[in-house]
Amino acid sequence: MAEVPDLSKLNGNKPPAPEATGPIQARTAFLVIVGADGNIQVSADLDQEVLVEQSCTTDDIYMAAALITKDIQVQQTAALVQQGLLQMGSMVQQHQQDAQLRQHLNLK
Repeated sequence: MAEVPDLSKLNGNKPPAPEATGPIQARTAFLVIVGADGNIQVSADLDQEVLVEQSCTTDDIYMAAALITKDIQVQQTAALVQQGLLQMGSMVQQHQQDAQLRQHLNLK
């Protein structure tokens, strides 16, 4: 894998400013915030004010992306487990209804 440059070394710890050509056209956008305590937040609210202690590095981006990916995997797994439990509950309910019907009809 190619080595990624340290972004904090660019322009005296400041990333290059984007060209002022008007609003950026994007399909979607979100803000990833690494808090002073290390917690990571993802927000669609791009207008919130953020006080930054230091410029980000590629290591910061990589770490945040990895944690976000793991969090998404956990959420997906939880959703699949919940779906499985709902299906199992539906099967148990159907089995109980069938048993009651058999008992009512005196079937074994």
